[in-house]
Amino acid sequence: QEILSSQTAFTTLSEQFKAGVATQSELLSSEQALLDANINFERAKHNEQNLRLRFQAILGVLDSGNLAQAPSDFAQASHTRLSKTQPQKRRRFWQR
Repeated sequence: QEILSSQTAFTTLSEQFKAGVATQSELLSSEQALLDANINFERAKHNEQNLRLRFQAILGVLDSGNLAQAPSDFAQASHTRLSKTQPQKRRRFWQR
């Protein structure tokens, strides 16, 4: 929900900026809100997976198959997706 709302706001402000109605500062703030929403979503997914694995470990049912499904490195994956040196990837990330 937060991502959809931020995406809509960013798209609207982007059009307004192109038309000269919105400022670059407003556009950048909207872009930051969208990036923050995406980061929050990715963190929530990571935390959920981490809690599942901890729960399985507590129950004694954690095995190598469960670990294979775990994300390899959340911080590196998020940094790669949001890197300013890769604007094409960043755009695709927004469209989710």
